[in-house]
Amino acid sequence: EEVLPVLRKILNSGETTTRLLAAKLLGSAGDFAGFDLMAASVRAQQAYTRQLAASSLAEISDRSALPPLAFALNDKNPQVKATAAEALARILGQMPSALLRHSQNWLMATLEHGDWSMRYAAVGVASEMEPSLAIAVLSHFMQDKDPRIRAEAAAKLGRLKGKTSTRILAAAALADASPA
Repeated sequence: EEVLPVLRKILNSGETTTRLLAAKLLGSAGDFAGFDLMAASVRAQQAYTRQLAASSLAEISDRSALPPLAFALNDKNPQVKATAAEALARILGQMPSALLRHSQNWLMATLEHGDWSMRYAAVGVASEMEPSLAIAVLSHFMQDKDPRIRAEAAAKLGRLKGKTSTRILAAAALADASPA
């Protein structure tokens, strides 16, 4: 409680990155005083600022963060795009089932049509799903054309532990080891 007034003071003065960090901390405490700064900063010139803004918007877990995050999905920087995708998935995952269905639709569309940074972010989102669904989605990512995506999917599958994930990883290892 004593820290909130200090964060609000920082929010209103100083360098943009410092102000965004204050907005992020306020948002995680349920105080949306920094929302306008976060929303505007997804359009900042520096990629780090845009990425921090997307990450900060995830903290408020509110529907109002969806439009600026959707804008950030089209960013030219893959890290900004991935952070926005993760933030959107996090917010949608906390909303009622209709919005959760939309995030699952996004995940499946990303599986088929997303660029590598979006697919990479989707692997992280998939790994946080209910384990049987996570295994099913991650097994699709194990077939991805990009080795970075396959490696991340394998790492996430390895953390899930269980007979099914072990079998998928073993099959992938055998496929990689066989001559083409």
